[in-house]
Amino acid sequence: MRTLLTRSVTLLAVLTLVAAGSTSAVAASGNRYVQITTSGDHTCALTARGQAYCWGSQGSYNGDFVMVPAGALGDGTLNNSLENGPQAVIGGLKFASISAGQDHTCALTTKGRAYCWGANGGANGDGRLGDGTTTASGVNGPQAVIGGLKFVSISAGDLFTCAVTARGKAYCWGANGGADGDGRLGDGTTTASGVNGPQAVIGGLKFVSISAGDDHACALTAHGEAYCWGANSQGELGDGTTNDSYENGPQKVIGNHTFASLNVSRDGGHNFTCALTVNGEAYCWGDNEDGQLGDGTTNDSHENGPQAVIGGLRFASINPGESHTCALTAKGRAYCWGYNVDGQLGDGTTNDSDENGPQAVIGGLKFASVRGGESHTCALTARGKAYCWGYNNDGQLGDGTTDASDEKGPQAVQ
Repeated sequence: MRTLLTRSVTLLAVLTLVAAGSTSAVAASGNRYVQITTSGDHTCALTARGQAYCWGSQGSYNGDFVMVPAGALGDGTLNNSLENGPQAVIGGLKFASISAGQDHTCALTTKGRAYCWGANGGANGDGRLGDGTTTASGVNGPQAVIGGLKFVSISAGDLFTCAVTARGKAYCWGANGGADGDGRLGDGTTTASGVNGPQAVIGGLKFVSISAGDDHACALTAHGEAYCWGANSQGELGDGTTNDSYENGPQKVIGNHTFASLNVSRDGGHNFTCALTVNGEAYCWGDNEDGQLGDGTTNDSHENGPQAVIGGLRFASINPGESHTCALTAKGRAYCWGYNVDGQLGDGTTNDSDENGPQAVIGGLKFASVRGGESHTCALTARGKAYCWGYNNDGQLGDGTTDASDEKGPQAVQ
């Protein structure tokens, strides 16, 4: 089984690298992107040379619906990009991977060093940047994560961040569940990391990938076993309960599936998880109010664990947003399902998929990667051209407008 998983993961990685490394056509801005990430109200991408660009909102909205800028774009300003499209992240660093959180962003250099920028916990401070402070980065751009660790993967969630070292050890930092606690850091406490930086996830497990969401995180072992920790009111941990993990750390996902990839919903309190088996079968679990699990119902999974996505499609990658999910077939065709008020499904409508499962993204494009954000979606073609669709109030589509895509489908990033 391990050999099967290893071959499957290797094949997916090779296909992605070949696609990302393809030459010729470039994005409209002149940049050829090899990775794209969406979350909250901003989007970031990496060029083939490791330069980071971000566009959209610099922060998040408070209870009075006033945007509080924090420097999530990392461009040395507190200005939303609006019609200006992609903005270069300052600091001159070269990155190998990047992950956008709700109102912060994190990235890894080619040597595995982690840097984060944007919000860092507000008045009370949670330390989601991991830089030894609880102060937003503001106009200062990327801040080095303390502790001297080197990571191979990183994932910025809503109020926290998680990463995995080359030896498979997981660390998380930031919020850990508020007043009541939920244990989303997986460190055996319900206390925010604050100024202490990365905290080791308990349990002694070794992981090959990790994904941080709104208030839970999940990770995969080399054997394709999924473990999750944090909040669990809708069954988003997939462990056959609706109990938060609290101080108990990672909980094993039920169902005896062997997964090749896994990603957690990004933001906004709609907590769910999706994963692909080594055969490309899609499963999701957790909140399902708008049909984001794709199982032909609008019922939360609760204690039932992973639910099969209907439609009989096989996928090569899958990435949930806040309350919608998108996935790519092996031939690069994009399908999305769930909430769709701003056209984030890209199917030419603004209708939720509800019980209808995956809907084909219009436009005939073939993509090498896709990422669901809070209310928008972005994808890269095999030649590095970026397209986005959905909500666009702060310019998070990067298309030179602040208009939602609605029924228009994918829009080219400038």
